[in-house]
Order: sequence, then structure tokens, then C-alpha cells
Amino acid sequence: MKLYAFGYLSPNISNPKQTPPPSSGSIPTCILEAHAIKILWSSWCDVLIAYKAIPEGPWAIDYRGTSLSPAQEAYITNSPAIKNALGNERHSLHPFGSDLHHGLQGCIISDPNGKDSELVVFSTAIEIENGAPALQTLRVPEKWNMTAIHMDSRGDVLAAVVSKCTGEGHTSRFTDLKDLHEHLEKDALDSPCAQKKLASFSPAQWRTNRTTSIALNTHGHVFTASSDSRYQKCLGRPSTHAPAFEAVPYFEETRLRKIAAGGYMVAAISSDDELFLWGQANPGCHAGLSVLGTQDGEGGGADKVARIRQGTTTRVSVSVGYQDEVIKSLEVFIDGEEARPYDVVIGNGHVIVAAEVQKADGTTRRAVLGAGSNDRLQTGVPLRSAFVQDFEEIVALGDTTIEEMVAAGWTTFVVTSEN
Repeated sequence: MKLYAFGYLSPNISNPKQTPPPSSGSIPTCILEAHAIKILWSSWCDVLIAYKAIPEGPWAIDYRGTSLSPAQEAYITNSPAIKNALGNERHSLHPFGSDLHHGLQGCIISDPNGKDSELVVFSTAIEIENGAPALQTLRVPEKWNMTAIHMDSRGDVLAAVVSKCTGEGHTSRFTDLKDLHEHLEKDALDSPCAQKKLASFSPAQWRTNRTTSIALNTHGHVFTASSDSRYQKCLGRPSTHAPAFEAVPYFEETRLRKIAAGGYMVAAISSDDELFLWGQANPGCHAGLSVLGTQDGEGGGADKVARIRQGTTTRVSVSVGYQDEVIKSLEVFIDGEEARPYDVVIGNGHVIVAAEVQKADGTTRRAVLGAGSNDRLQTGVPLRSAFVQDFEEIVALGDTTIEEMVAAGWTTFVVTSEN
């Protein structure tokens, strides 16, 4: 496998303050090659990678970035508990932090059928300067398995737990990590008056962007929540001004298998391989994605003009027929044939889609396409402008098999394998 990076972190992955120079083309940089690769975490300033050099070898951890102190980096790369969680199917590892602020801020190591969940919290640089320890290990009460932690744009901490006795879960909001710590010490995670309960389930998938938290339950139904009602397009539904998760009516009869979020946009792929996108461009951006600005579908409008201008039949288009005012149903075409989208990720204003099509001769043609903010080449397409309105193929990735994609901040990471 190979791990490619393009965007903010790619020129010098150990020094993300370095900005790539303007270029007429964007060639993703291969930053790691190994037998197996997993991207465990990424933000605007760091990335955490697990890899195996050989099939029978142990998992190794590679941290690249600037958010962690030397002590925190030593823990995350050398902890036996973390390496055991990666190599043991009974255990799970969930890094967490702030995508666009402090970066990686800790991890959850859990064994649903055995020991208590272990919550390791990394102090920020300012907290360390004020005397806080570089890292703290917190114990989750025995009756709970903590499955995930997210941080929203306000700094609130959103935590999901599952009861080991009943198997039922819930998701709650805390003021900060200190507030969560206090509830752990008092074993008050299920106290209805102690914090705001967002949902009576633990999400199977969970993403956050600048304004919205998006959750997918085990049945494939999507829910959104926001503390900022100014950006209703990100919710995908009318705002009720309630802080809790609410179902998105558009997907009432659709089962989703993948959600993605970043900036002010959200995407989803259904179990029937339908691609959906909703939201808006970042405030202050003078351009937007064509697929979010037209309802004319295949037949015309901005989408038709875009195809003529691009001179290519590999594209992402608005689906023909009825379109919701906010949520857009999209189609992907490769070499003029309708393709199956199988992965989508969103950074801070850019969207990357992976798709494939079965050709008449039995071969498979694959393509990765990017659109959106491109001031740091994060879409993977040539820097003709700071914003790519219409999806273009990332030619440098060629006809590769995509194993994993991650986008965060102004960087995109893609794991590929040999065809």
C-alpha cells in the first residue's frame, strides 16, 4: 500500500507551517509505503498513521505534525495499549481532538467485553505552560463503554457511551474535557440533568464540521444537530433550534452507509451507492460548487457549461429529475459511463469522491475526483484558481484502487493498493 498526501501538509509533512508554492499541476506526494496502512486521525496540523511493514509484523505508529508535545508524541507512538488495540479485534482505538484548532487531544482505548475503557487526554501547549500534566489517564466507570468523543467548533465535548449491561447507548454534550472528567469521577454520565443529551443512541458513524454534528445510527438513518441555526443548509432540514440530534426527513426511506463532513458541507453514500451532498461554501468564499448551485440536472444550466468547459466525460453531475432544495443527489461519470461512487471525504471546503465503473470488456476503470477550495492544492487538481467549481479527475492517482481516504483542514490523504 501507499499513502499519498496533497495540500497543506504534503510539501513537508513534519513542518505543516510550510505552504506549497503555486504550481501548474498537483502531484500527490507518497509519504509512506508499507504492507498495510490505516489513517487513525488527521486535522489541519497533524496526522496519525498505523502501518505494518510486513504481513506478519506488528503495527507501528507514525505521528507527523506539530500539535503534540514530545511526551505526548512518545506516548502515542510507543504505548503498548495502543498497539495492542490495533492488533486485537476485541479492542478498539478512537483518537479524538479538534480538527481546526488544537489537533489531536487524546484517545479512547476500549475492550467492550473486558476491562474498563481508558481515556487518555492530552493537555494543550497553553495548559502545559500553566502547569497541567502533558497527559492524563482517566477511567470510564465499569458499567460504560465509551465509543467516541468529538469536539465541535465551539469547543464543546460530545461523548457517546454504551451500557455494558443493556447494550443501550446515548450521546451527550459537555462544556469541555474538564466537565467530562468531573462526570466520569461522579459516575454521572447518564444523569439527565447534568448535561445535554443529544441522542438516545451511540452513533455507528459520526462526523462534525464548522456548524453541525452528523450521526449515522446502526440502521443507516442520519441525524443532525447544531448549536448555530444560521446555517440551515448544513443541517439538511429546517432548524427547530433544538440542540439534540434530529432525523433528516429527506432520508426517511434511504439507508446510508457512509457520511462525511467538513467546512460547511456534508456528504453521504447510500447502501444503493447513491451520492448526496448538501451545505454551502465557506463564508467569505466568492465561489461555490456548481452541483450545489443548479437544479437543472443532466440537461443544462451551470452543470452543462461546466462539462463543455472541462472537455471531459469524467465528472460529477446533478442527477436528472426532482432535486431537493438543499440536499443534492449526484451522479458520477467515468469516460462517459455512469459509475459507482464508493467513498467521499470533505475537508475545510473541498470534496473528494472515489468511484469505479465496470467496462464492457470486464475491466474496472477507477477515478478519484476533487472540487472546492484549492488554494493549497488540496483538491489534487492543477492550481488554475483558488476554487475548483466543477469536479475534476485527480490524474496523478491514475487508475488506482483506493483503500481509504481522509480529508481534514486543507489536506487530503489517500491510501492506495496495487490493482
